[in-house]
Amino acid sequence: MLTRDKIKGFILFPSITFEKIKKEGVDESIRYYFSLLMIYTVIVSIIYFITDYKDEPMLLFFAMLGSVAGGLLILIIGAAWLHLWIVLLGGRGYIKTVKIIAYARTPQLLFGWIAILPSLLMHTFIIPHIVSLLLEGIFLAWVFALTVIGVREIHEFTTSKAILGVIISLIPLILLITISILLDIWIMTLPEVTFT
Repeated sequence: MLTRDKIKGFILFPSITFEKIKKEGVDESIRYYFSLLMIYTVIVSIIYFITDYKDEPMLLFFAMLGSVAGGLLILIIGAAWLHLWIVLLGGRGYIKTVKIIAYARTPQLLFGWIAILPSLLMHTFIIPHIVSLLLEGIFLAWVFALTVIGVREIHEFTTSKAILGVIISLIPLILLITISILLDIWIMTLPEVTFT
């Protein structure tokens, strides 16, 4: 269940909070995750509606649908991918890893919408895009830290073993994000072409 105490716990006291939810059922963590995902989706949709999609409600609807579907994929596939590395390091229990991913995304789902504001509000300049990327990087680093803490607490790993498992699982993602950032920066520096 989505409660203020649980959110506060994962933001301010993640080790203690992961310890508290250790015995909790996966259904509880999934309800928590999807509650946050829906809040994130509604906030982002309102922002996009106000700034870009006033005249295109169907596009906004599909963006909302994509956000929810993407969140589901991140939960299921992200947990499976991380769990592969957790198992190789001696951990057990896919459901435990699903709980870790569900709770570790708390800061990104709560505050991630802030990262899209600079590029939407001033999308003709490159600096807001860089600020957006930096903000998203901060939220992803926060998710990384919570994931490490979750793996350490839930799978009962040492901190170094938890860091190793999470880093190994992120190498392909880091490569994709790096390529994406470089492409984004390159595209933003291209001169605007107009057709007459």
